[in-house]
Amino acid sequence: MITKSVLGSAGRLAAVVGVLAGAALTAYGQGGVGPDVIVGDIPDWSKYTTTAINGKHAYSIGTTSCNLGTERLTWVADTPVHPVISQNMYRLMNGRFEQIGQAWLKHGFCALQGTVCSTNCSPNPSGCPALGVLCSDPYGSGLNGSQSGLGPKAEVNAATGVFPYPWINNGTGSGQLFKRLVVNSSDLNNAGAQYFVSSMYVHPEDAQAGNDNNNQSYRRITFNSNLDMVLQDTTQRMKPGIQAWRDHGLGANIPDPNVTLTNVDVPGDGRFIVGVKVTNIGGGNWHYEYAIQNLNSDRSGASFNIVLPPNGVATNIGFRDVDYHSGEPYNGTDWVVSQSAGALSWTVAETHAQNVNANALRWDTIYNFWFDANVPPSGGAATIGLFKPGTIGSIGAATIVPSPDGVFRPLNDLCNGPQAVGTGVTNFSNENASTDGPTVGGCATGGDTSIGSDVWFLYTSGATAGETTISLCGSAFNTKMAVYPAGACPTAGSEIACSDNAGT
Repeated sequence: MITKSVLGSAGRLAAVVGVLAGAALTAYGQGGVGPDVIVGDIPDWSKYTTTAINGKHAYSIGTTSCNLGTERLTWVADTPVHPVISQNMYRLMNGRFEQIGQAWLKHGFCALQGTVCSTNCSPNPSGCPALGVLCSDPYGSGLNGSQSGLGPKAEVNAATGVFPYPWINNGTGSGQLFKRLVVNSSDLNNAGAQYFVSSMYVHPEDAQAGNDNNNQSYRRITFNSNLDMVLQDTTQRMKPGIQAWRDHGLGANIPDPNVTLTNVDVPGDGRFIVGVKVTNIGGGNWHYEYAIQNLNSDRSGASFNIVLPPNGVATNIGFRDVDYHSGEPYNGTDWVVSQSAGALSWTVAETHAQNVNANALRWDTIYNFWFDANVPPSGGAATIGLFKPGTIGSIGAATIVPSPDGVFRPLNDLCNGPQAVGTGVTNFSNENASTDGPTVGGCATGGDTSIGSDVWFLYTSGATAGETTISLCGSAFNTKMAVYPAGACPTAGSEIACSDNAGT
């Protein structure tokens, strides 16, 4: 275990774990410097449809926000300096994690000063116009389902937290479904399925402070025979919706270690999270199941590209998105699938130049991609093409892909391809990993200063100063770890901390 006072916001970790999978790296962080809003609780729900309307039901969920930062979060009604609040629903069925519904955004107008996340709330002296440090604020499901207070997602830049107020597009339509969390009735209460809801808060001050990657939380739900929600377990704070796939992949509260999640951060923009699970389906074939969450990238996703080896053949290729409604401007055209020698790709039907409202992978949504292939998996890289113009047109995504040579290797085998990890537990393997890290003189095991068969991680604390604890304790076999400053691959003697898993 390493406990280190960190100046700066990011660092590289090199770790080795014997020769097999089964180790776990745990990072414990703190709230960010500046305002840092999270979803502290999803405490209640409302349902607005007794029977389906045009095959759909409408819901809303309550949300309690918490400011875990070091400064008050401005919360002024009728200005563009308040949070907007999302509501989503997901289904996990037959190994596929899908988004099945979304709502328009609740606009905040007043912050109470509660103690849901901490008894050390320092309330804002003037009340409503700001959420105090370590204070909480409840917005019940009735409030979050009030249609007059719901604005469009399309007008919000989630990477900067900036949006116009008053909002411009007030939607089209009316009735019980209008602007609420709308879900197809055929997607509800399916046999063997699990369900989840999530919410995230977007605020310009939170984004400007660099604290906008922990804003979403999720909660498991079930349905009764009337399709009423039943809240289960507790709210999983600061976990994006896609995390539920791994946390419950083998059943309620039974994690699936074969679900791999990796963060993909677009420079100067926001974050995608790529999830994948590969299953051996027999006959020399594997099923590749991907879900990509755009957490807060304004540039949005325009394509997803996988490299196939020369002998690779993909079949059973599929795609799924999530419906927009109530007058959001985006069209719902499915992405175009293309398979050529050495490549498999899904691409939005229209470019940004052709249609700014094309069906790109927008912030706070999850799209699905899947195929079968006659090639076993390995750690590697896929590519996400970006929709809106910018400095780069695409970005690599470390994930599990068809192996170029039939041999499995960890996706974070090399120093120049670290796996981004956040606060919480990350399971990993170094099976077939190479060794490319320097010797670590401060952590010799039996005189051996090397970290052989190493794998690499990149941890960003979200704080300019503070204490971060990184632990490999509890792993099934001996481990060794070194921590380096972020940047170029390290040289010998440049570690800022190391551990041989002996409790020091």
